[in-house]
Amino acid sequence: DANFHTNDVSVRGAGPVTKYARRYHAEEWLMDYYNPKEVGQSLAFTMLKLFDPTLNPDLEPPPEALNLIPLYHQPNTVECQLPGGYNYLQVEKAMVPTTIDQLKSEPNYGLEFVTDLPETGYFRLHINQYGKVETITCLTKNTIDSSNMCDLYGTHERYLNNLESRFTRGLIPDFYSYFRQPWCMMIFHDRFADFTQEIREIMLARQSENTPSPEEFARSLIDEDIPIKLAQLDDIRRLFKKGSYKHTLETRILSYLSYNYYHLPMYAKPGMVA
Repeated sequence: DANFHTNDVSVRGAGPVTKYARRYHAEEWLMDYYNPKEVGQSLAFTMLKLFDPTLNPDLEPPPEALNLIPLYHQPNTVECQLPGGYNYLQVEKAMVPTTIDQLKSEPNYGLEFVTDLPETGYFRLHINQYGKVETITCLTKNTIDSSNMCDLYGTHERYLNNLESRFTRGLIPDFYSYFRQPWCMMIFHDRFADFTQEIREIMLARQSENTPSPEEFARSLIDEDIPIKLAQLDDIRRLFKKGSYKHTLETRILSYLSYNYYHLPMYAKPGMVA
């Protein structure tokens, strides 16, 4: 079931040899399609309860209010070496296998950016409808910075130095060299995910009881999946500038760079320039 129980209460199951119970109506969603590390972490979390001396073990699986399978968010990663000395890396969203032509035919597929130089190799980025990196494909005879490339998954293109705008203007001839530039080292830092979460919390906070936060105001303008109009975007920008959000964000960014300056010496700080 959704908590890894099998027909035997003392046995848990996970991995490619398992499938969900029929009551979930999710025959096509196999655990083999998810990131195995994320599935293993979820299974380990449920197993920890069995070793808690303050809790009594369940004699049978607890009832579920809704028969829903769990959601997993980490991408699937394939890395290998191909004949001819080629190195291959594929990072993509966990989903039911489908062809690339079927994905591209969907109206909300997003954008696709490709660089392919003989001296560096093939590099493909798929940006989804929300502006986030959803697929990364690398094929090259050079060494792939696989750890850094995996960190790009789920990152908004604005964090990537306005990647969409730069690529459209022809300013990015090669993604391999682009992601080795000093500006992106902050993104590959192991504390960057925590930093972006702090930024989100700032944008969620209200600065007064009668004034909505930028995110609340944006949500009030959205009618389901209808895109926000340019005039409404201007209203959001005015709310952002009217409050102290800009100053708070700048202060938080400088604090992050100062705290991690040992690993990020390429960024300037206040007081460095006389």
